[in-house]
Amino acid sequence: MSLLCYRCLPCFKTRVSVSSSKLDETESSMESFVKLQKDAGTILEAFPLLPLSVDRMNQYRANVADYELKTVIGRGFSGATTISLARHRPSKSLVAVRKTNLELSAEDVLLVQNEITVTRQLSHPNLLPYYCTIVINREVWTIAPVMAYGSVQDLIHAHFHNGLHELAISLILRDVLKGLDYLHHLGYVHRSIKASHILISLNGKACLTGLRSSISMIRHGVRLKRIHDFPRSQIETNMYWLSSQILSQNLEGYGPKSDMYSLGITACEMGNGCVPFQDMAPSQMLLEKSNGTMPRLLDSTTVDASMLQDKEQAVEADSIPNLAENDAGPSGADKGSFDSLSSDQAAYKRTFSCMFHQFVEACLHRNPSLRPTAAQLFHHAFIKQVRKLPVGLPVLLSPVKPLKDADPFPNDMSGEPEVDAVTETMENLEIETWDF
Repeated sequence: MSLLCYRCLPCFKTRVSVSSSKLDETESSMESFVKLQKDAGTILEAFPLLPLSVDRMNQYRANVADYELKTVIGRGFSGATTISLARHRPSKSLVAVRKTNLELSAEDVLLVQNEITVTRQLSHPNLLPYYCTIVINREVWTIAPVMAYGSVQDLIHAHFHNGLHELAISLILRDVLKGLDYLHHLGYVHRSIKASHILISLNGKACLTGLRSSISMIRHGVRLKRIHDFPRSQIETNMYWLSSQILSQNLEGYGPKSDMYSLGITACEMGNGCVPFQDMAPSQMLLEKSNGTMPRLLDSTTVDASMLQDKEQAVEADSIPNLAENDAGPSGADKGSFDSLSSDQAAYKRTFSCMFHQFVEACLHRNPSLRPTAAQLFHHAFIKQVRKLPVGLPVLLSPVKPLKDADPFPNDMSGEPEVDAVTETMENLEIETWDF
């Protein structure tokens, strides 16, 4: 049977997707999910949408006995999802098992079903794949490859508090743009691009995940120029990255260019070590975005030296009484203030390249029609500078140690290991938890 061109995939996907109206109120969430998965699986088997890897399908079977759970390495989806490190017994390789509790609302079950269905229909090196899906008891397990360095957000929080190296950011964004260009070509809008949804593999390849909030712009075989759907389910966790076109909910709607705005916010997050607007209330953040306020990279060219001097004088003035009362030295709070100030000064004294500043400004343009596409940004000077880079991303992430072996972890016999023990073990391996 001939395979459909991947350009026709969004048209066919609209006939596969299931709306919430099809959920019978008398059925449990688990029974509904199993029924939806069987229906989608039957259609996908009857009409192969992409050239699937036969070796991979045979290697990772939907058999619970093939996977030896080790320990929990992350949680997500408001605590309903647990990501566990596991060993695939037949191949002895490491995999990540994402277990999602199906005792959710009908809307949340549809989100999980949509993510799995969309992911199964996509095939790209820079999109996190799912090897197989298993429904067991009241859980759905999705088997995925282990990303040894975790997410970019984990790297920032654990090792690079002031942001990643500029060349490392360029390498990561190059891979993200490849995945985004593929998604946009198929008519999808990601709607959840952020550092926690960018995972780094052992060889330094960046993979985009978080397709739970994605939406297709194909309606009845026609690609729409803009859509008006509002991602209510994930708005609290994604609002700081979303463009004003999505948040405003006006008649103008939005399209793939809204992802480019989120990419610009993510670039600032990776460069500054923090998310723009995160210290603002949601209402103020929305006002700032609607007024065209553009976040910036924080370096010597954008931060006034007088601001740092005023901050240093304020910290010193606040610490003088404590120093007089305690001859042993500054208190813990004062020491933290000095450490924070020293860290800020070190970050603000650096200088990012003009190419990086221009890249961010292009992504964050107020007018979405003036923002470049993912394909155009792939040829930006900031991305092209790493084409002949003699070192890879793992070298730039040094001294971070990737996760290579599951032997230090005990087997997960109960399915719910002690959180404190797991956290201590993970810290010893210098890796943080994943956020899907």
